[in-house]
Amino acid sequence: MLANQNTQDDSFAQSSSSTNVANISQFVRNGAEKAASEVEGRGTRTVMPLLGQALNNFLKLFRTDDDNVFYLDHAQHNIRSFLNADFELEGTMKLRNGALFQGTLKSPGSKAKSEGTVVIDAGASIDIDIECKVLIVLGKHTGKAVVSDLLVNVGALKGEYLCGAYEQLRGSKFSGTLEQAD
Repeated sequence: MLANQNTQDDSFAQSSSSTNVANISQFVRNGAEKAASEVEGRGTRTVMPLLGQALNNFLKLFRTDDDNVFYLDHAQHNIRSFLNADFELEGTMKLRNGALFQGTLKSPGSKAKSEGTVVIDAGASIDIDIECKVLIVLGKHTGKAVVSDLLVNVGALKGEYLCGAYEQLRGSKFSGTLEQAD
């Protein structure tokens, strides 16, 4: 799958702590086909058998607290490196575990390599090439990324992306090329 895409949705509203995680989880457990079959007799519809799988994959990435607020569990993703200052990098940074980028990093052409999950935090602006297993973008990323497993865009992407799977939430932005590996 190869896509050139520019998306922007200014009507995006942040999820509040009132998100009903129990209903989403129940939907995933029931499966999309069963949920679709419960609307029999309501007219034309499109069965979405993969929707349950997509929601389940998303829920595996994040956790919820007692108030149903979504959060990213650093232990689950083995995030051991925290880069939270404004800095520049020349060359390649190799990280054995996951990493969380905060702040601003302007190092076009340089590279961060991780054997785990890389997270670009909300409010962060990162301009560096990335190679990792899972990339979760909550802020802004500019550059190239090779993601062997899952690329999740909740923020803004600009550049060239090769990934095993791609998920983009409403309100996120994408500009550039996206290629899904076979």
